[in-house]
Amino acid sequence: MKVLPRGGLGAVFPLLIMLLLAMLTLWLARTSGLAGREGAALENMEPDYIVEKFTLIRLSDSGQPRYALSADKMIHMPADDTSLLTKPALRQIQSGQPEVRISADRGVITSGGEVAHLRDNVEVLRAAEVQKGGKIKSESMRVTTTYLRVVPDLDRADTPDRVRIEQGLSILNGTGMDFDNRYRRFQLHADIRASFQQSRGPASGK
Repeated sequence: MKVLPRGGLGAVFPLLIMLLLAMLTLWLARTSGLAGREGAALENMEPDYIVEKFTLIRLSDSGQPRYALSADKMIHMPADDTSLLTKPALRQIQSGQPEVRISADRGVITSGGEVAHLRDNVEVLRAAEVQKGGKIKSESMRVTTTYLRVVPDLDRADTPDRVRIEQGLSILNGTGMDFDNRYRRFQLHADIRASFQQSRGPASGK
């Protein structure tokens, strides 16, 4: 024979109801919290704005143009404050210095806009340096690679990938590169192959 507590089932039933309600409340709280976090995460994965066919100009402390960034499209991601670029082109402008243009198929600008990661068909073009009187001090230079990390404010760029450098009739190939445009220096790290030829001047007639 089973012994029931005083009051029989009538005393146990309200306790069961209260226990079920407490468990249901806890489950709803956890579920709604998880749904809120997932909703916020999904919202952050969506871009908050998209800009097409734009040009941004960065000024120096003296108010002079320092470099210009343009692209076919920019998608800003609020989750990590990065910007995804389609067909980016960076043009560095320094008074009295040869112009440098950097382009690629796609790119990512990190939070704060301090670093640009450029990928696919990356090309760096540095114009020839001309002295007074029209004499060429250094010939134009073309650098091609598949990836380039650019720090515009420092006038520096680097890559661990294969690089091809063409200047005049000379060609230099290697793996990994550091490029310092401020001091006109570049350094290849490994697998270096070079072919140097002196550019021929205009033929003189007799």
